[in-house]
Amino acid sequence: MNKARVPIVRHMKRSWGWLMVEVSVALGIILLLEIIAFNHNKRFDLTPGSRYSLSDQTRKILKALDRDIQFTVFYGHGERKGHDEFFGLLSDCSSHVKFRLVDLDRNPGQARLHGIAAYGQTIAESGSRKEMVDFPTEEKIINAVLRFTREQKPRIYFTEGHGEDELKKGYRTLSKALEAEGWQVEALNLSGKEGIPTEALVLIVGGPKTDFFDRQLQAIAQYIQRGGKVVFMVEPFSTLPRLSGFLKKYGIILGPGIIIDKENKLFGGDYLVPLIPYFAKGPITGSITSPCVFPTARSVEIEKEGRNEAGIVLGHLARSSHESWIKKVMDEKKKGKVDFEPGVDVKGPISVAVLATTPGSAGKDEKTGPEGMIVCFGDSDFVSNEFIDMGVNKDLFLNTVDWLAQEKDLISIRPKKYEYAFHHMTEEQGRWSFWFPVAIVPCIFLMIGVGMLMYRRWRG
Repeated sequence: MNKARVPIVRHMKRSWGWLMVEVSVALGIILLLEIIAFNHNKRFDLTPGSRYSLSDQTRKILKALDRDIQFTVFYGHGERKGHDEFFGLLSDCSSHVKFRLVDLDRNPGQARLHGIAAYGQTIAESGSRKEMVDFPTEEKIINAVLRFTREQKPRIYFTEGHGEDELKKGYRTLSKALEAEGWQVEALNLSGKEGIPTEALVLIVGGPKTDFFDRQLQAIAQYIQRGGKVVFMVEPFSTLPRLSGFLKKYGIILGPGIIIDKENKLFGGDYLVPLIPYFAKGPITGSITSPCVFPTARSVEIEKEGRNEAGIVLGHLARSSHESWIKKVMDEKKKGKVDFEPGVDVKGPISVAVLATTPGSAGKDEKTGPEGMIVCFGDSDFVSNEFIDMGVNKDLFLNTVDWLAQEKDLISIRPKKYEYAFHHMTEEQGRWSFWFPVAIVPCIFLMIGVGMLMYRRWRG
């Protein structure tokens, strides 16, 4: 054997040895990462609307679950994996959630026994109670869970007879959203002799166009005195002197005019439909991080922050942006005079939602009764069919109702419906979406090209 080849052979053996060591180390690292990933599974949902993740509200409700609920899903061909992943997420939040997947085609006998007639139908059982869900979406499953955990549906009443939006028309989507959270929604005419029912947890006055009678306001006052909760939504330029005087007794002042914001609005939208970006840090709005949309809003102020002389605790819930202002005169707005006038108009931020908590009345045993609460919004259209799904409008209103009714487990950000690929942009976002691809990106490449050209000339 040629002695000159010996170092080469040794070098090759050493190289192969190091290669085997590197491969072994790499395989060991991959195996270790696989073990860590298996034991600490993390999901990253990057889909629009987070359609493969559970909402904060769903997780809160399931974590508070104190009884077992069994779901039996009858699936069709190709549907098992999707149902298994969905109910797996639910069971990860609570050990009380049990589920079983049954192939409908292979088990027609079980299907007939449960009255199943279509793919996806789900039987929910808890104790002696049993319900059927048409198809197991997150909203429907949580609705079933709430029905099992509540002894009876809490009732919420919307007043009528003063030009308010009707439940079956302007507030149809809102009514369905409340029913999905376990509420029983009904209309109430205060002209009746019976007044406000005792089982009413929350009373909502949605955009009255005509004023209330003194007798009706007295019924609302008595309801608040015995611990009732009321939500007022009042449109700008509404002539409601008796209602305004009623709210003023509780420290709530309905301001004149209408809010205008040319900067913080939807891209291409109206300056009379401002975005409301500022929220108080509290149980109602603490989970809200995005702005909501208030079409044609008025200011709602309070006498002072904190407890007033009557013992009523007052606070702000939401405000408009710093770029907004109040245009007080309606005729000027109609003529197109909407620019800010110093000394005449009021500069933002403008309060658009406030909360008043009345002290509990003392009964015969001198013990303090439940506190009454009033929430007043300077707009009623933000929860109409057209605007309720914009921004966080639905979350703001439903959180308010849930807080008033002491349904604290429901206060959160709700699952978003994702049907179409759209995004509501603000005016500033719209400008950036134009200038960034049209001007900024080309300028960056132009500067890079000029820099390279100058560098080559300098080197050459």
